[in-house]
Amino acid sequence: MTEMVEQTSAPAAEVVASRLKRRYAAERNFKFMGMAAIAVALGFLALLLTSIVAKGVSAFVQTQVQVEVTFDAGVLGVQPGADKHDLAAGDYLGLAKASLWARFPEVSGRGPQRQLAALLSPSAGDDLRDMVVADPSLIGSTRKVWLPVADSVDMTEKGFLPRDPAVEGARLNEAQRWAGWTR
Repeated sequence: MTEMVEQTSAPAAEVVASRLKRRYAAERNFKFMGMAAIAVALGFLALLLTSIVAKGVSAFVQTQVQVEVTFDAGVLGVQPGADKHDLAAGDYLGLAKASLWARFPEVSGRGPQRQLAALLSPSAGDDLRDMVVADPSLIGSTRKVWLPVADSVDMTEKGFLPRDPAVEGARLNEAQRWAGWTR
């Protein structure tokens, strides 16, 4: 009887060893496929993040126009020697528009001047107000200042909107196209 056990256990041991070898090979393959899947997923994640950053980096840059601003108390509607509260209430967007009109004297008439003023961002006046409130001695002086442009100009300058007004999707008309006046 002991012979019988030995005969059956020897082939069983070989079968077990063979199955164990296959199981270890399958486990190695499974680990390799898991690592490969993780590597592919990380590759696609890197591609996605690169794409997001490449398309979104322009959002951190704003197109601006340089104008020579004369901080005139009359245009602002403030009295000389006014306190910071009165200075903050001045018409700084009007000052920005007047400075832009002075930069382009060839633009005359109410309609063309309105189209020119539409190229400035509504926050252009806020920048001027912040400058004057921080330094009231600017009243009466003239400085070159970079002011933000409207989003339609910004997107056109960045290449997201067509420059040619005849192309569908353009947001600037022929009268609003001035090349090289922004940065």
